[in-house]
Amino acid sequence: MTGGPQGSGVDSSANIFAGACALSGLWIFGSREYYSSIKGPHSYFEVRANSERVRSQVNNVNLLATFDAETLIRHADEVCPGGGIIYDPTFSAVEIDKVDTIEQPVVARVKDRLAKQGLPGTVAGILEEAKKRNVNLYPIPYNDIVAKTATQIGEHQLSKVSRIVNVLSVAASFAILGFDLNYLNQSIARTFGSKKKVIDMNEIGAKMAYDIARGLPKQSFSYQLKPIQNQPRLLLMGNEAVALGKIVGGCRVQTYYPITPAADESEFIESHENFDLIDGGQPGKKGSVLVTQTEDEIAAITMATGAALAGARAATSTSGPGFSLMVEGLGWAGMNEVPVVITQYSRGGPSTGQPTRHEQGD
Repeated sequence: MTGGPQGSGVDSSANIFAGACALSGLWIFGSREYYSSIKGPHSYFEVRANSERVRSQVNNVNLLATFDAETLIRHADEVCPGGGIIYDPTFSAVEIDKVDTIEQPVVARVKDRLAKQGLPGTVAGILEEAKKRNVNLYPIPYNDIVAKTATQIGEHQLSKVSRIVNVLSVAASFAILGFDLNYLNQSIARTFGSKKKVIDMNEIGAKMAYDIARGLPKQSFSYQLKPIQNQPRLLLMGNEAVALGKIVGGCRVQTYYPITPAADESEFIESHENFDLIDGGQPGKKGSVLVTQTEDEIAAITMATGAALAGARAATSTSGPGFSLMVEGLGWAGMNEVPVVITQYSRGGPSTGQPTRHEQGD
């Protein structure tokens, strides 16, 4: 599991981790928990990797890779005995009730749990509690690594280099898991594409974090990842699988208004809107999908309906609140037997699925 503030690279770090595992032939299953906010609130991502097919998540966490104090406070107690926690030692002095993004009931519950054990209401108390449960602790000095990386690449603004902290936690994870750093470097290169400076910066920092973590005592941590030779895996997000299904199914018009978590599907289609076709087993023809971001969900359903009336295979995608706005347009399409497709990404929340934590499925 990895976690941090929304927009700090939680998704990137988990996808880089999963990508490296997939390149080595391991089976992957992941799930992410995140807010609809672009930046700020806590989010986290869980990834399972195994030499055998993985079909679901499990509750226990074997290795928690953190790059902020809040992730430690929220998730340290989920790490099973014999597992491990990667953290920056500078987090230790952070007081639990000073982390503004943690809800007060959570703060009260955690502090009460620590107080019953005679532990301080700080991250140091969280770590001591974990240690008592036979959880292995792996301190990684992120700030020192960032500073050294900045020096190596000749970058004077540390804020630009500090973005690699998420990758540092992944590199430390692989060192503790006994995994080959080359797979991580390949995954970094695939993730950042043509951004050579970004790739170099991440690889330099990753090597430092990897070496530091490898030099730490293994303690009782026994989990290891070993590659499966010549068995590369296809790694897909759920949104991407739906998008590919639409393209292969002949969808040629996709409309949408951005909404969490449906927008990823349309953005993936848009990034692959031109593609090769194989006709009778012979390549050469080209195909395309017209992707349009509309002003709202009402326009999205009516535009897709219009495209379907004109003869195109058309679709749109949305989530609960957006779907509620589509009802009249959907009713008109149904009344006139228009074959329009809607992908509804259900999310928790009362009524139309507002992005709250009260939970009530769509």
